[in-house]
Amino acid sequence: MKEVNEIIQELNEWGSPLAAMPRTMPYSVPDGYFDQLPGDIWGGIADEQLMLEFDGTDMPLQAPEGYFDSLPLKMLQAAKAGDVREQETTAVPARQIKLRPYIRWAAAAVIAITVSIGGYLMYTPQETTPERILSSIPKSELKEYVTRRYGLNPAMIAPGKEVNNLNVNNKDIVEYLDATGWD
Repeated sequence: MKEVNEIIQELNEWGSPLAAMPRTMPYSVPDGYFDQLPGDIWGGIADEQLMLEFDGTDMPLQAPEGYFDSLPLKMLQAAKAGDVREQETTAVPARQIKLRPYIRWAAAAVIAITVSIGGYLMYTPQETTPERILSSIPKSELKEYVTRRYGLNPAMIAPGKEVNNLNVNNKDIVEYLDATGWD
């Protein structure tokens, strides 16, 4: 009950109209509905069985005798007759648009260049080394991150000239890590 009160209180704070709505089920089932349901279902099945046993004497529309037996043959004859009519008509040739040869060559060249560039860009391996990724980040964003995250001033930690003049290469770093037991 405590949760419900907290929810209603929160809805009131938000100004939601849901808070004022009653929390009762808006739909109800008549008394004894589920007790009489099996009988109603069986009664419906019995009515359907009566419909299936209907002899069709009172049907307003009827197909002629043997209509469905001869239908496939009639359809085949109609299809053949339709083919003959199409052959008898005179065909009007479609209007052809003639392009000048240089326009065709230009269009072919544009398509070839587009396909070539797309293939080159798709199949050229892109290096995604950490150094490449970090070098793409602007220095101002890195400084801002260090300042926000650690509360330090990057200029006070290591001035730019000192870091660039350390003359340390990757080989030296790997040797140091191997010497200190890093894998």
